Amino acid sequence: MGSAVQRSAAQRSATPGAAALRLPQVFVPVVDDQSSNMRLLHLDTLECLVAVPPFGILEPPRTYASGATREDMLGGVDGVGGIRSVDGVERIRAPLDVLVLPGLGFDARGGRLGRGGGYYDVLIERLASVAACACVPPPLTVALAYSAQMWPPPGLDGAAANAGGVPRGPLDAPVDIVVTAKGAIACSERARQATVPQRR
Repeated sequence: MGSAVQRSAAQRSATPGAAALRLPQVFVPVVDDQSSNMRLLHLDTLECLVAVPPFGILEPPRTYASGATREDMLGGVDGVGGIRSVDGVERIRAPLDVLVLPGLGFDARGGRLGRGGGYYDVLIERLASVAACACVPPPLTVALAYSAQMWPPPGLDGAAANAGGVPRGPLDAPVDIVVTAKGAIACSERARQATVPQRR
């Protein structure tokens, strides 16, 4: 999941005085089970990250250094999330603004090819439910990609170039924006309405 971007954002959010400066909070995905469910755990410092088998992906532990349970963006009532207690009063959690997604391949229409587990498709649906509870739009979904991960690849001519994008099933959630080294590609009307420089 966009480690360089994640690392930069995490460093800013973990800087002393970040709350006073209203810097963004960072939540990172942690696989919860084999039924395509994930948690989004608060990342307060890069030093807390540990490599988790079998793939060695860096994840924060379930508790902070103090021993307190780490904040889960999706933790809450009925497993849907979005509810937290503040000074004894339950309030709707402020939803995410942006969700950065990984993938193996992408196309200019927002198609995203993952690893087939459906984890991020389920996550997008759950975050949309949280946003609906708060009466705000769901997070803008942004994929970070190398140019070689785009389909059709640059320079491809003929029928192959017109064959369409990456395979997409009925449950596959498209992304709003794909960002490559050449620029940002607005894939949805929502993204096109945002201030996003278009790839030339």
